[in-house]
This record gives sequence, C-alpha cells and structure tokens, in this order.
Amino acid sequence: MHIAKKILLGIFICSGIALSFIQDARCQETTFNLRTRYLLQADLDNRSGEIDITETVTHLQVDDKVAGKLPVTFSAKIKYLTIDESVTLDVPNSLIGRQFSLGTKFPVPYVDWNNCYIGIDLMPALYTDDWDWADSAFRLPFRAYFIHRPNEQLTLVAGALVRIDYDQEIWPILGLIYKPDDRLTINLASNEPNIRYRLTDRLTLIGEFDLTSDEYEVTRNNDNNVVLTYRQFGTGLGAEYTLDENISAVMTLGRVFARKMEYLDTGEELYPEASFYINGKISWQY
Repeated sequence: MHIAKKILLGIFICSGIALSFIQDARCQETTFNLRTRYLLQADLDNRSGEIDITETVTHLQVDDKVAGKLPVTFSAKIKYLTIDESVTLDVPNSLIGRQFSLGTKFPVPYVDWNNCYIGIDLMPALYTDDWDWADSAFRLPFRAYFIHRPNEQLTLVAGALVRIDYDQEIWPILGLIYKPDDRLTINLASNEPNIRYRLTDRLTLIGEFDLTSDEYEVTRNNDNNVVLTYRQFGTGLGAEYTLDENISAVMTLGRVFARKMEYLDTGEELYPEASFYINGKISWQY
C-alpha cells in the first residue's frame, strides 16, 4: 500500500475512533458544500496567449465533541481545476487537489487563563494533475494556533501553518472574528474569510476573500514530479439565500489579482492578468 494511502487510512481510523466516543453516537453538525467558480478569460502579462480557469470544490465537514467535551472536526475536500489556455508554456489541462483534515481545540493547559484555547489541525494532502495517489505528491501540512475570546463579541487567533516540502513552508496565522450584533459578522479567521450582514431571516449580504497558494506535482514533457505553483488573491461581493433550515445557496461576483503560475524546476512563469469571476455555492447542513 502506498505511504499516502496508509497515512490517510490512519486519519480515517482515528476519526472513526473519535466519533465513536461522541455522546449519543450522533454527529452534532455535518456540512456538505459544492462550489464552482469560473474565472473569465484573461491575457498574460509576460507571454502571448489567454487563459481561463474553472474551479470546482466539494467539501464535507463533520463537527462534534468527544465525550461531550473535546471538539473534533473532520473534513475532506476535493478541488478540481479545468484550464483552457492558448499559451506558449505547457500547462496541464486539469489540476486536482485532495485534502483531509482532523483537528481539535482545547483550553490552554497548566495556566488559569479563561477563554484561551489551543487549536491543532493535521491536514494530509495530494495535489497532482491526475487521480493517481503518488507518494511523491503526498504532503502533511499542519497548523497550530492560539485562540483568545476577551468577550462574546470578539475572538482573536494567532499561530502558524507549517507546510513541509513546499516552496513556502511557513505561513503566519493572524485573524479575528467580530460579531457586534445579530446581523453583522466579520470572520477573518476562517479558511474562507468573509464579512456577512443579515438583511432578513433568509437573505444575507456577503463580502468574501480568497488566498490561493497551491503546489501541484505534474507530468511535463515526460518528466514526472515536476512542481507547478498556482497563486492568486480574490475578493468579491454577493448574497446568500437560505432555502430552509438545512439548505442555502450563495452567488458572488468578484475579481482575482496577483496571479502567478510557475514551474519551480526551471523558473518558467505565467502571469495571467487580473480577471473577474462568477462563483456559486450550495450548502447542505444537518
């Protein structure tokens, strides 16, 4: 069995053991998201040609508490990119990211600090240009962070994301969640930072932010395990409509900036120009 499969199997076994201790043997909250974002065609700054990208992400997350006390989160995410390009640099037609996560949060030990917690997440991943489970593409990022809630409205987060064997191995984590009232929520401590303002019980306005910094192992000119980086920053505006207590739909329009694709072995780069995007997401929670 591949090393990658062994580690992922271990994550699933640990998750199963943890969930087996959950009170009433039931998951308190399960969320499934399906999101598609289309980045409109853009010219290149440094080469001739054009490129457009469609991102499709499926994400399953289970949140609960072991023995009714210790929070546990398990998630699985698949990110599929379809690339339509006419450029002089050879780029794969598709890129596939698979990431799993097992995390928990607990009070800071050995000190009498109220409303202070530590979070730890283990996030094994494979990012490739096909569906193979290649050991060389396997990565084991993890993050550790400190959480402080000085009051019910404010949560502060600080820590680090460690990505061994990546080009950029350490990323700082700094964020906050601020909820001054029942309508406004500013969440800058999420994997998908956002600002939300609830207009009605069903309609919520959304401002979203997105930072992409992924590294894929691809095949290029018969060379295997070539690393292609893909980086960009995006921001958009839109709305979420709650269909019922379990299902909601989101539609946003935005723009991506600071876009870059690079082969690390040769230093060859693509710089797509800023582009508008259309984003849609369906969420099911129970």
